[in-house]
Amino acid sequence: MPETFIESFAPEEFPHHVTPEEKLRFLLSYAILAPSTHNTQPWLWEISGDEITLRADFSRQMPALDPEGRELIISCGASLEHLRIAMHAFGYDDETTLFPDRAQSDLMARVRLLENRLTAPADEELFRAISKRHTNRNAFTEQALPETLLKTLRADADGAGAWLHFFTGEDERKDIAALIATGSDVQACDHEVRWDIANWMSPNDGTRRDGIPGYA
Repeated sequence: MPETFIESFAPEEFPHHVTPEEKLRFLLSYAILAPSTHNTQPWLWEISGDEITLRADFSRQMPALDPEGRELIISCGASLEHLRIAMHAFGYDDETTLFPDRAQSDLMARVRLLENRLTAPADEELFRAISKRHTNRNAFTEQALPETLLKTLRADADGAGAWLHFFTGEDERKDIAALIATGSDVQACDHEVRWDIANWMSPNDGTRRDGIPGYA
């Protein structure tokens, strides 16, 4: 995870009276806080006027763990969503085109900065979550999630054109846990997978801004 964090929602810090390029550069400070597989940060952003282009950096793909680049593209999608959330929180709308040129396999999206969006409470809430997001490697508690939260998450997934299913039965959960354990065992015996992981381990001294710290 990147080491640079924005501490709080401060709309007065946004440079409203500057060029679109400067506005987009400011907004990118939130986009790069997105989670990515093994903190590879596989995104390349290019600014031109009021438009910003997202490209996937396939040089950061993990060939054994992510041979088809699926997780890499998901990581880029997370960065894109962070950018859009930041735009909305500061009162700007966006015009986003996904995969605008299929002939360019690395071209993920083009986003145009628009104005005159009324910032809703949900925009601010999502924005505040960007700087609070972090990796938690502790064990899960036994506390059940509230049903109201589950319904909200399902509705959010449906609104984004996806679907979300919760496995709540004890037998189902045990079966899934067994599959995960088996997969971990298979990967642990794979030399190329171990090399992928080792290649993205970073020193504990903080000299590297990407990868997973050795202590983790």
